[in-house]
Amino acid sequence: MKGTRRIAALMTAAVVAFTTTAFVQPASATVGVRGNARHEVLPDSKPITYGEKTVTFTFTGNVSDPEDFARVASFGSQERNKYGRYFQTDTGNLTMSIPYKLLNSSGAPIETLGAAGYDFASFGSTEYSWGSTKLSSMLGGAVSSGSALPYINAANVKTDSKLSSAFANYGVNDYTKIDKYNADVAIFSLVSRDAYKKAKKETGGNSKLKFEDPVQAAKRVVGEINSESQIDFVICVCESGTGGSDKDKKLEKAIADAVSGIDIIVSTGSSTERTDPIERNGARIVSLPNSGKKILRVKYSNPGRGTIRRSYSYASTDSVSISDYKKDAEALKTIQALEKKADSKYFGKYGFSFRDELTESFFKVYPVAAKLEEHKNPPSGELIADAYRYSAIHDGKVAKANLITAASDDSLKGTLGKGHVTAGDVFELMTSNGSYSKGTGSTLVSFFVTGEDISNIAKIAANDAGVKGKTQLIFGGLTYKYNPKRGANHELYDLAMSSDDNDSGMGDAIDPNKLYRIVTDHKTAAYIAGLTYDSSADGSSEKVVLRDKSGAEVTEPTELPAVTTMKSIKAWQAVASYFKTFGSTGIPAVYKKADNRFTYTTTTSFLDLIRGQVGSFVVLLISLFLGVLALLTLIWLIRGMMKKPERGGRQRK
Repeated sequence: MKGTRRIAALMTAAVVAFTTTAFVQPASATVGVRGNARHEVLPDSKPITYGEKTVTFTFTGNVSDPEDFARVASFGSQERNKYGRYFQTDTGNLTMSIPYKLLNSSGAPIETLGAAGYDFASFGSTEYSWGSTKLSSMLGGAVSSGSALPYINAANVKTDSKLSSAFANYGVNDYTKIDKYNADVAIFSLVSRDAYKKAKKETGGNSKLKFEDPVQAAKRVVGEINSESQIDFVICVCESGTGGSDKDKKLEKAIADAVSGIDIIVSTGSSTERTDPIERNGARIVSLPNSGKKILRVKYSNPGRGTIRRSYSYASTDSVSISDYKKDAEALKTIQALEKKADSKYFGKYGFSFRDELTESFFKVYPVAAKLEEHKNPPSGELIADAYRYSAIHDGKVAKANLITAASDDSLKGTLGKGHVTAGDVFELMTSNGSYSKGTGSTLVSFFVTGEDISNIAKIAANDAGVKGKTQLIFGGLTYKYNPKRGANHELYDLAMSSDDNDSGMGDAIDPNKLYRIVTDHKTAAYIAGLTYDSSADGSSEKVVLRDKSGAEVTEPTELPAVTTMKSIKAWQAVASYFKTFGSTGIPAVYKKADNRFTYTTTTSFLDLIRGQVGSFVVLLISLFLGVLALLTLIWLIRGMMKKPERGGRQRK
């Protein structure tokens, strides 16, 4: 039977089964059966017996540095040699978003997982956000590569016909069952509704993906698993978080309460690490941190000689740092070969390589939407807006006069840790990977608006600054103040160009009738283009109008090309160029907190209340003077009319 399955797998070229550096040949596999992909791996030279004492399950996610997979491979080899029964799973999200996806029709991200020794891999919102075309190309490229690959499953997201065909060709099923080391393990992956919506939004809402409630999907899938022959372990990978803490694990608890027979529920997509499992209905809920730098490890022990599930008992959960392990030589060789391809096909076209060291970071740089302080600019947004300004001037040769740049939540979503900063790090930070030209990597775009529109955009930005749940909009080259105590239509004041680059000092005041050029990434541009505000004239709604340099209305911005290459300037490229100017001195400390380019105040100081309203103030004074004069005149007249006649003027009888 094994020989027959091996021949069938090779003939269909559907999936090259998992192997690790410890194995000489990939295993046999049967594929293409919806809901059941059985995967058998021949053990290495160390014999595995029915009395093996420990089964180890490990999980990673968000591993953005490709060479970290060589460390994971090294860790896996040690675990396998130590415990024998060892299963390795990747939980998706950004792991498959490493730069290898830049290679057209490349299965390199999945090949990397195979080289690192993964048994399973899950799709998360990041992978779904690529849309069916990119995801299909990646799966097809992986199959045709002939490399050893992990099994992939996706239980509650259904696909259009194109991606469905790619799923069938690869063997992506509702769940995966592996018979390895005399242990049967079934695993399935789910995404929450919020994670699905996030993916849908990233595709521009054009994806034909269909969502199934994760609790209902878990019931269905576990029912299918239990209808098969004996299963030793059932594992659910659940992406419930979208970047927050998600400490309550509500979805995971709901799945555990509703579905019996799950042993481990691994929660992903949040910043929370949990190694003290929540026990619900026989399941243990653990959580993988979103940092991408740790391996979560869950151990079961088997004191007896049986292999059925009830013979195993939970032992422990812990996490280990990926950086504690040396790089596996064979895995590293494969990974570096793929990296060179990514450099020649993509990074090199923009003047960088993935490993280019740009500068140092002596503090953490957080996503624009993280760690918000109410009524203050996110400092990372100021950093990105200034980077756009630098690149527009130096790479795009845009004139400084009337140039304003903008960044938003969509500009920077990743976290930059302390230490060396490479071009690859910057690419991972800038996670808006579409563009108007449909290429990879968000582009810088340019458009013009009137000074009046600048004022209205700034009012919206000021109101939403630092408020959780609101889109953050941060400017470079622009300064302004906002005080709601100043009265309607006067809250915004001191609106002016910056006196110099990265300076909060005031330059020329914004002229309502002039045109100003805005340079930003395409997603921020789309946000600005959709803004509306109340007209000061009659209270009706007005829309921000994007214009060309002549003032004519345009439907979408123009991509900004670099003068030296005439290629569009990518957002990550702009930031990399700016970072490179910092050199060994590192990212300036001024970006640890917001500067004074935007000030929100509620002062009732008379001078602040009338600042920028001199004309109105003069009119008010004249009106008050005339009013007082009129009142005094009226009083004088009334007093004169009410005066009694003098005695000397009495009439005779």
